[in-house]
Amino acid sequence: MIRELGVLIITKNSAETLDSCLMSIKDLTSEIVVVDSDSTDSTLEITKQYNVGILQFSTDDLGKKRAYGLKKMKSDWILMLDADEIISLTLKLELQELMKKKRLMDGYLIPYQNHFLNQKLNYGGENYEMIRLFKKDKALIRSALIHEKVKLKTRRLGKLNGKIYHYSYRNIRQIYLKFTDYARREVEKKIKKGEKSSLCKIFLYPFHMFWARFVKDKGYKDGLWRLPLDIGFAYMECLTYILLAIKNIKYKKENIKYTNKKLKRITIAFIIVTYKTKALERRRLNREINKIKNKIDRIYWVDNTKNKQGFAYGVNQGIKKGLKTGCNLFIVMNPDISLNKIDRKQLLTGGGYLDLWGGTMKQRNKAFYGGEIDPWRLSGGLIEEKPKNQYVTCGFVTGSFMVVKKEVIDKVGFFDEKYFMYYEDVDYCFRANKAGFRVGVDTKITYQHSENSRKNKLKSKWLAKSRWRFFWKYANWKQKIREMVYYLIKHFNISTWSNK
Repeated sequence: MIRELGVLIITKNSAETLDSCLMSIKDLTSEIVVVDSDSTDSTLEITKQYNVGILQFSTDDLGKKRAYGLKKMKSDWILMLDADEIISLTLKLELQELMKKKRLMDGYLIPYQNHFLNQKLNYGGENYEMIRLFKKDKALIRSALIHEKVKLKTRRLGKLNGKIYHYSYRNIRQIYLKFTDYARREVEKKIKKGEKSSLCKIFLYPFHMFWARFVKDKGYKDGLWRLPLDIGFAYMECLTYILLAIKNIKYKKENIKYTNKKLKRITIAFIIVTYKTKALERRRLNREINKIKNKIDRIYWVDNTKNKQGFAYGVNQGIKKGLKTGCNLFIVMNPDISLNKIDRKQLLTGGGYLDLWGGTMKQRNKAFYGGEIDPWRLSGGLIEEKPKNQYVTCGFVTGSFMVVKKEVIDKVGFFDEKYFMYYEDVDYCFRANKAGFRVGVDTKITYQHSENSRKNKLKSKWLAKSRWRFFWKYANWKQKIREMVYYLIKHFNISTWSNK
């Protein structure tokens, strides 16, 4: 049963449509929360006419705005709307009936009815459905600059029949201003993924976009009056790749600046932390590094065999030595990797695109391209799917090979020495990401990792302990409660855990 239904709306200069949106839901709920981003029109004046809670949160990331509002809401069930959406009478009645039921799903898909110049659109990709009604503690909102996504933590997903009426395309000027803004945001997404533009994309992708909407998806059945809309989508596609080409040129210049010794003098500190490392292995890696380094670079071997300190301690010792000798790029490595076929220029290239980066790690006949952090359990996992582009951002890169700019160290600081082994690299990348640095992988840098640590009997113990330390450091109270319950159920071997 839905004890209390709350409605979450995000706004920014939404005076044109907000009144109709609020009017459609005013009798449905007692909690309406509007998350606004410094509106300069009459948006806030309109909200005063209704029983609405106003929150200010300035960001272009719609997902972050939604998540911020969600945390502030008291209702156990949430209906999520945009300011240019209204709920149909059919949907309103359906929601009222749903609120009386005892057995419910954890979330519901709601169909959309889009409008162009106040006319209904029935074709051309304008009819779709999204999760817009969900139980608050069963959903996650993913960050996005354009269209954020709601993801359920369970598979209990239902579907409603009533529609949300969406008035996204109100007049020609408004449409093209929206598409221009969308193009700029889309470029930021593509830059983070490392995508590059081309003449083919600039000229052929817009044509394909128009053909897919107007012809393939039968947009023509709505009538020729919708042509400005589909041309607008083609315009957005064209502008996206023109702006992306400009960004690519900018990053290329940054990359040239970063790799050209005449413009910027780069001194590398190679930091290798060892523990009972065989002399043969050490000599082999030393030879490989000497093929890469030049006269101004430094190599720092930190041996933990006698001091019995953790990996993070060893890395910090190397960083401190590198800072004293004027190094401005730090490469952290394990002794059980091989850098064959990698040269100095190749190592530096990623600095034009990323601030902290790794490479493609070949390990036991598998390739890994950085790692990602589970947003709920905060566990780190390696990525096996090969990216399409050379430079891609990710949650973390493994400490077996990690390149860090001095600017990152200046702002983020040293590695957390509370980790003895494992997760110190995840923690550092997590902090760097939060500080606004670009963390990712240069897929053209490929190195072999023997992973000698897999032979250590204490590996699983250290891994579990470090993962728990990372989780406890960054998890919110809901995540901590869920994790403790999960641990108890797993410990007592109870198999029926619905949210596993």
